[in-house]
Formats: sequence, C-alpha cells, structure tokens
Amino acid sequence: MSYATQQAMVDTFGQAQIVQVTSRGGTDIDTAVLARAFEDADQLIDSYLAERYALPLAGRAFPVRQACDIAMYYLLGTRVTESAQTRYEQALGFLRDVARGVASLPSDGTDAPAQDKQDGDLVQSVSSPPVFSADALRDY
Repeated sequence: MSYATQQAMVDTFGQAQIVQVTSRGGTDIDTAVLARAFEDADQLIDSYLAERYALPLAGRAFPVRQACDIAMYYLLGTRVTESAQTRYEQALGFLRDVARGVASLPSDGTDAPAQDKQDGDLVQSVSSPPVFSADALRDY
C-alpha cells in the first residue's frame, strides 16, 4: 500500500494538475503513471524510514503531504517548478530528521508505545557483584 493515494493527490494539487502530469494530453488521470510515481516515492521514503522503523510500517502513519510532494516531484520530471522543488526538499528534510531521530512518525494507536526499530539495538552489560560493598566493609 502506498503512502499517498490518488484522492490525496487530487486534494493536494487539484484534479486538473494531476490529469495534466499523468495523462500526457488526455482528459483522465492515468492511474498507471500515478502508480509508478507512488512506487518511486514509496521506495525513497522506505529508504529513510528503514533506519528507524520496521517496514512495512505497522502502527505508524506517514504524513501523506510529504508522500504527495515526493510523488509530484517524480511526476513533473524535467518540468519541476520552483514550488515543487521546494516541497520535495522539505519532504526530504523531514525524512532525514526521522532517520536521525530528530522527528518521529505519529502513532496511529495500534502499535506498542515507543517501540522503534532502534530500541532493540541497545547495548547492555552485565557484571559480577562488587568485591567491596558497604556491608563487607562494615565488618572490618
């Protein structure tokens, strides 16, 4: 399942713009072209999320706006506008922040609290009991 949907793209950019960038002159949205952009965006997003989260995401919601911005960037190709470039770079900045742990994905309430992928990678040490303890020293 993609992070973005056709409806989210229409809600974000408008039906006319989605038709324009997918149909190559037609009057309807080319769902195959849109699906390819979603796939490319998902792969990029997953490459960042894999640093902190088990994939596919379970119990976490990826912000749809960033997914739409990345998909639109791919749809525009060589026709990228300054606005689309800025939105794409902001989405990448968010992904970098998530990968570094500066930002996190919101929980949808179905996951275990604070169980990011990195939690299981913590170093633990075990040592033997101390030779000199307060009780042992009192006996002297």
